Amino acid sequence: MLLQAVTSIRSAVLAIYLFVFTIQTQVCVVVVTSLTAEWLELQPATKISPRRSGHASFGTLDRHYVFGGYVETEDSSNTNTIRRYVTNDLWRWQKNNWHQVISQGNLPPACLVAASALVEDSNNDNNAKAYLFGGWDPGTEGTGGNILDTVHELDLNTYCWRRLNVSMPDGPTSRHVAVSLKNSNTILIHNHRCIGNVWLFDPTTEIFRRQPTTGPTPSSRGLHAATRLEDDSILIFGGASKDGGMSNEAFRLDTHSWAWEQVGLKSTTRPSPRAAPCLTVYDQHCVILFGGAEASTEKGLKPKGDVWALHLDSDQWELLLDDDDLPISNSKTPRPPPRNAASMAPIIIDTGHNPTTGKEFLLSGGWHPFLKTW
Repeated sequence: MLLQAVTSIRSAVLAIYLFVFTIQTQVCVVVVTSLTAEWLELQPATKISPRRSGHASFGTLDRHYVFGGYVETEDSSNTNTIRRYVTNDLWRWQKNNWHQVISQGNLPPACLVAASALVEDSNNDNNAKAYLFGGWDPGTEGTGGNILDTVHELDLNTYCWRRLNVSMPDGPTSRHVAVSLKNSNTILIHNHRCIGNVWLFDPTTEIFRRQPTTGPTPSSRGLHAATRLEDDSILIFGGASKDGGMSNEAFRLDTHSWAWEQVGLKSTTRPSPRAAPCLTVYDQHCVILFGGAEASTEKGLKPKGDVWALHLDSDQWELLLDDDDLPISNSKTPRPPPRNAASMAPIIIDTGHNPTTGKEFLLSGGWHPFLKTW
């Protein structure tokens, strides 16, 4: 029962705390900053159903949303039969619980691996809007499905969807990333076709603009992860090329000069090459990476459950939790099973833990490819 209860976790919290310690030498004191992390299990009264992976996620510190994805259910007449399909439902995490949102308007088609971003109105907290770009509907097995070129807007006050009269500028797109830029009120898109450029979407004019970039440009990739730093620069990590080769490279894009730089190169240890991990900002000088899937020595993909911090001020990766640090069935220190295609976002949660310093991140969904979904 304990293993079942833990392995059926739909949501978990990663709490990260900042510690400063000193190393004393004969001539000076060296201050070193490090992080430590722990998982806190949540038991919300309502859980997202069906369980899913490859969903879109967006939100604020007090409200987090999950849209669509690749869901998994058991056949009611045969518990050994798994049914998987895409959906276009919407869920909201608020006040320590999941709530299904009944949305209206011109809903996006059911899909997974779309990209989403939230744009807030600095003059009106109730005027936030989310944008959904592209995605993939696998369709009938063996057909290859349908890759989408659509752009949809969701009003988070009325929960009304609107399909915009614009298409993805370089054709149907999935497995890409979208990040809102706070200073310019635009959304940055990076996909496998972005070699020497990114795309900027202006929600006010509903127009895409090609933005050239310089520096060591990331190679063509999809299923990578991205997050925005406090200075509006963008950091991307990992992903996979069309031939299946995976990356563990990290790149930072200055959105003022539009120059790329590769980061994390000074570190002797770093995450393994992987696709579909979670990446979120801790502060201006640090991002947090969780999970993903790496190439397996056997057939298929191997999901990861490790947690890393990339310290941008020292250009160093730090391993916070290894895959083998904690047993999944340990009731005192539970942790979510390894997974990819999940979402993780900073959020304010009343866990009773009440850290005096540190931040908490909500993990939702994900799967062990073709075996189990959370």
